[in-house]
Amino acid sequence: MQTLFVPAPQAELAAIGGLPYLFLPEKQSLLAVHPDVAAVWPQLGNGVFRDPDSPILSALFFEELIAVGALVPLETADADCMVAHVQILQMTDFRIGLCYSEDDLFHELAPTYAHMAVPKEDLVTAKIPVTAWITVSRLQSACCVAVVGGDPRTGPHDALAPLLKLALTDVILDLTDNLLLHSAVVEAPVAGSRAAMLIIGDPGAGKSTLAMYMTRAGCRLCGDDLALLQWEGRIQAVPFPATLKAGSWSLLAASEATVAEGDLTRNINQTRSYLRPDGQHVRYLPLADARGAVPESLPVRWVVFLDRVSEPVDCPVATPLDVPDALSRMIAASWSGTEDLEPAEFQALAACLDSADCIELRYSNLAPALATLKTF
Repeated sequence: MQTLFVPAPQAELAAIGGLPYLFLPEKQSLLAVHPDVAAVWPQLGNGVFRDPDSPILSALFFEELIAVGALVPLETADADCMVAHVQILQMTDFRIGLCYSEDDLFHELAPTYAHMAVPKEDLVTAKIPVTAWITVSRLQSACCVAVVGGDPRTGPHDALAPLLKLALTDVILDLTDNLLLHSAVVEAPVAGSRAAMLIIGDPGAGKSTLAMYMTRAGCRLCGDDLALLQWEGRIQAVPFPATLKAGSWSLLAASEATVAEGDLTRNINQTRSYLRPDGQHVRYLPLADARGAVPESLPVRWVVFLDRVSEPVDCPVATPLDVPDALSRMIAASWSGTEDLEPAEFQALAACLDSADCIELRYSNLAPALATLKTF
């Protein structure tokens, strides 16, 4: 394990008179830097270890940046983080760095977020620095997940993945100015193009299960839990892995009629089960490989509000919703960090609904629900 060094908080690089300078707000100091340092400064935002043979930065420049406070050790609770592995995730338009203190923690969790991981070659060439860091470590018999600069979350090992998702969600809520929707986002073909279906519902309504089931019909699951509503009304999914509760495992397995369709069942059965703080047993399935690309924003063509009932319903009931009802339900499923809906947020919701069919779907079984949605 090693100490990971990152740029000082809010450090800014700028050219003045053709020469590069670093401004360090915490020290209120301005530093002239070598052009070679300026050239790799964005890459240092992804974190760097003390390595005398580093191809990115010479040992001399590295130690100079540490001495002046331009590079600082990553810390939590006033202690340097000891890091075995780093994984950089592309969330929406920003990146979050995960620091694993042990090999086994990395090998357990990293595959779940592999579809969001930025390839190493992009870390070398891209100029998108990490916006926030999260540490994943073990404390005696417990595990700890902490957003750097925030309070740590601890729990038993079987709560590790849910704790990490909670930490990632905290960062997204903190960094995002857009309206966030609690919705699954499914991409579907329409008239030779592509559009998004938002699947919204209360906990237990089956958002994740239905969204995952729709992938059998040629749709693509873009995000399982959160989506950013762009100001022009398009939607950008936060590409969290699919969260499947225990009740959905057998439902999805029963839906696969042939051996050839059994990949989903095998993936579910081979995935570790975790216990969420709310007492739900869940499994996390990675999405289709996006290779760490920035998630694409899509126009919204359908908004489906789920009403899942326990008694069997042979024929699901799809009820069209008028604008006031649909808008009210979307506001109830949104988060913006403020108590009241802002005018710009209303305009974004209006633009989203302008070309969308909005329905309430009352259903109990997956196959009839999918057949009903295909009619829209």
